[in-house]
Amino acid sequence: NFVVSRSASESIIQFQTDSDFRSTATNQVTFANFDESTDITFTGQDDITMQAPDVSVTTSYGSITARNDLTATSSDDMLLQVSGQDFKATAVTGNIEILSNQGSFTLNTEDNFVTHARETYIDTKSSMSFNAQDISLRQNDINADGGSLRLDIATSFDVATTNIEFDTAGKLDFTMGGDVTVNAGTIDIQASKAFDDILFSTSDTVTITSDNDIFYDTSLYTLFTNRYIATAGDNFNVNARNSASVSVGDTTTVNAETLQVTSNFGDIDISAGDSITFDNENFRQSSFTTEFDVRNTLSLDAASDITFTVGSSLSAEIENTLDIDAIDSISMTASHTAQFIQDLYDLDADTVSFDAGVAIYISQNLPDDELAFTNADNFVVSGDFVDFKAGGSFTSSSTSFSSSGDGTLFIEGFNSVITQSNDFTVDANGLISFASGGALNVQAGDVIDFSAGSFLTINGPDGANGLTKFEAVDKVEIEADDASFTGNDMTLTGEDFNGLIENDISIRGSQNGFGRFSLFAEEDIALASAFTFSSNSDLGTFFFAGDDLQVTAERIVNFSADTAMEIGAPDFQLIAGTDVVINTNFDDGLITWEGEDLIIDAENDVTYGARDHFSLYSGDTLIYNVQQDITLTSDELLIDGSISTNFAGDSVAISAEQSVDLLAGGETSFALAGSLTSISADVTEFEAATFVFKSGPADWNIVNDLLSHNYDGITTYWAQQSGTFAAENEIRYTAAGSVFVDGNAVSFTANGDDGNDVSMHGTTSLPEGNIIFESINNNVQITAVAEFFYETSQFADMLAFESISFDSQTELSVTVLADFDYTSESHTEAVVGGDLSFIAAGTGNFQSGNSISFIGKEDFSFVADDGNFLVSTGEQGELLIESDENFAAVSQTFQSWEASGDFKITSTKSASFNSDTDGISLFTTGGPIQFEVDDGPMVTTYTGNLDYTSGDLLAFRSSKTTDDGQQIWNTLGSFSATADQGNVVISSDDNDFVFTAQNSLTVQAKGQRNPTDGVDIFAESTLTFQTDVAAPTTLSVLPANNLVFGDITRPDVTIAAGGSPTQT
Repeated sequence: NFVVSRSASESIIQFQTDSDFRSTATNQVTFANFDESTDITFTGQDDITMQAPDVSVTTSYGSITARNDLTATSSDDMLLQVSGQDFKATAVTGNIEILSNQGSFTLNTEDNFVTHARETYIDTKSSMSFNAQDISLRQNDINADGGSLRLDIATSFDVATTNIEFDTAGKLDFTMGGDVTVNAGTIDIQASKAFDDILFSTSDTVTITSDNDIFYDTSLYTLFTNRYIATAGDNFNVNARNSASVSVGDTTTVNAETLQVTSNFGDIDISAGDSITFDNENFRQSSFTTEFDVRNTLSLDAASDITFTVGSSLSAEIENTLDIDAIDSISMTASHTAQFIQDLYDLDADTVSFDAGVAIYISQNLPDDELAFTNADNFVVSGDFVDFKAGGSFTSSSTSFSSSGDGTLFIEGFNSVITQSNDFTVDANGLISFASGGALNVQAGDVIDFSAGSFLTINGPDGANGLTKFEAVDKVEIEADDASFTGNDMTLTGEDFNGLIENDISIRGSQNGFGRFSLFAEEDIALASAFTFSSNSDLGTFFFAGDDLQVTAERIVNFSADTAMEIGAPDFQLIAGTDVVINTNFDDGLITWEGEDLIIDAENDVTYGARDHFSLYSGDTLIYNVQQDITLTSDELLIDGSISTNFAGDSVAISAEQSVDLLAGGETSFALAGSLTSISADVTEFEAATFVFKSGPADWNIVNDLLSHNYDGITTYWAQQSGTFAAENEIRYTAAGSVFVDGNAVSFTANGDDGNDVSMHGTTSLPEGNIIFESINNNVQITAVAEFFYETSQFADMLAFESISFDSQTELSVTVLADFDYTSESHTEAVVGGDLSFIAAGTGNFQSGNSISFIGKEDFSFVADDGNFLVSTGEQGELLIESDENFAAVSQTFQSWEASGDFKITSTKSASFNSDTDGISLFTTGGPIQFEVDDGPMVTTYTGNLDYTSGDLLAFRSSKTTDDGQQIWNTLGSFSATADQGNVVISSDDNDFVFTAQNSLTVQAKGQRNPTDGVDIFAESTLTFQTDVAAPTTLSVLPANNLVFGDITRPDVTIAAGGSPTQT
């Protein structure tokens, strides 16, 4: 051993050297001064080195000063013991190293322990104990560059002092293998330079107790330990200018009057394997980012306020419970992100405030996790992205709830989401999202207000008993780029409901068989989307407003429900920039809309689809204003406008597996630029005071009946292109006023059935009622399997640019109380399986640009009761009349039958032309006129003249198969039969043939092209030409070439002229 000691009070032991001082021993180096009034002083101009297995310095006052490095090395224990005053160790320009390779380091001083050095390094393989009144480890020049303080202890570190101060311009590094225990009146640890840091590292427990303040001031603060316990009588402050990191394997507990953790430019990261507890009068945290990572519980309990202020991100990941309880307010502010992930989250304060510049995450992941915000007067959330996620339930109860930011709000509860407040306001420039696997219930005593800069998403539960409910006593307001509502049973209730969406609105009940969506408002509902509005559910969709209900989308409005859809409001408007789509999908799908005014407005298409029943009722006006297509599809379809029903658009398509009913107390109007298509598996019925149908192509296809009832005004069908009306059974038009049918091509087809005598029936009842059919550029075609019947109070008109066609397998009846006018630029044809009847109280007029063909399987009659009967074809047009039974043409005044081509009248039984007050003219310019009666009389009676003029052959033929097969031509005027180019042929096969004229009777053949042209009169029975014997009349037979009587049979021919004497 090397021992230096001094016993006399006046003696001095002094070591002084201009160079190094070294004290080396194999066993022990001991410096001892037992007199309290004397000191031990080491002074060296260079290094001072003490090295031995044990180093011991014992003195009343100790001072070790070295110009460069000061080194004390012990392979076992090291003891610094000062019984009197201070102990100072100083390395002026160098470092202090105190090394205990195997044992412990112990400092005992009754006053202050001070080290001044550029770097201080204390290393012991066992324990380190500081016991002093004040402990100060400081760098000589705190403003110098570099420098560090390092404590490296293998087992435990124990400090008992009044005040402890660690201060360096470099790094403070505390590394311990065991416990760290610090008891001091004030703890002040500073690493002052811009990039300095404080590092606490131990595998066991850190216990820090201060009667006054605990203060850490550094650029970077790092704490790594298994358990951390801090108690401050006053304030606990961590000021890390860049970042602070606390990593605890087990639990963290901090008790202080005020807890403040500050990182001016960096991050705060606090993690624990078990729980973190802060119990403070006030809790204030300020940093660039803050992170809590806790295995079990994070508890913040403050008698006053809890404040998180974060420049960037605030994060907490807790696997069990986060319990934050403040009497006054909880305020969390992060300029970038705030995140909490925990099992049970409970915030209780008068005011709860979250403010993040970018994002807020509050998440619970396990199935039974709870997220609760309770007993707050005000709940304020502000962040660009806000995420509340609960594996179990999310609950908030506050006087007011408000959220705002430039991004997203997301609230999710796997079991339920329930919020209650007087005012519920969410304002985000990004996404707003609510999601719940159970009940989703947002209740506000006053107003619910959503304002999202991008998406609004409401995802309710899918379960059979799940409920999604937004209920406000005053109003619900939604504003977003896009909005999505999804849930099993969704209910939105408010006095007013307003939605203004920049792009899309999507409302969908869950598609698991339980989805239902309901929207109720005591006053108004207004939903507006700049792009699309979509509503879907697998049970029902219900919209009810006490006053106005308005849905507006710049592009598409889509309502879809698998079963029922009910919408009711006094005034209801659907407005879409492109399409309106309304569907139910199941077999018993129901659509019911009811209101006083119902307006549907779309730039493009309107589509309705109901698998079972579709009902659209308006107590006042029902208006479709659509630029393009309207499609109505349902098993049963009822559209009822109490005052009027109006369709305006491009095209309308109506399809029903059963019946279609359009009802209106006033006018029903279709004004379409495109097509009209109707398909019904049963009956299509229209009932209104006035009907107006205007479209492009019009196509009605009905399995049963097409019924149109007009009880006050007019019915107008106008198709710019073709108009097709087809019914398997009956087509019936009933109009109080007039019926107008216009189109490029017009087609009516009614097939009838075995129990229905009428296939097509059109009626007008008012005195001024007209029936008018017009085809602008094409055909008019009417086809009826059973009877075709038209009756009008006034004028009947059919006009076709091309052909007019009637096709009835039974009867064809047209009755007109005024004039009857059919005009075709091309062909006119009537094919009838039964009777064919045209009856006009005024004038009957058939005009065709080409041929005219009337074919009747039974009786055929043309009747003009109070006027003329006019029939004419166009250039090269034929006039063909065929009847398997009787043919009759009756007029009150003049009859004119004119053809440019062939003119042929054929009747199996009888044929008759009757004119009561004027003549009859049959005229053809380019073809023959042929009259043929196979099995009955041809009786023609005229009051006026009877004129037949044929450009070619003029033939009168009769074939007798019954006793009444005579042919009688009887006129009170003159009779003229003229063939301009061919023969006049009068042929009677075993029939009487009688021509009677009150005045002159002329038979003339002008043809000179063929030598055989002339007048041929053939009769097997009696052929009589007779004029009135009581008046000076003339009988003239003028053949151009030949006059032939009798052909081969050579009958007796009698020609008698009236007058006296009689000439034969």
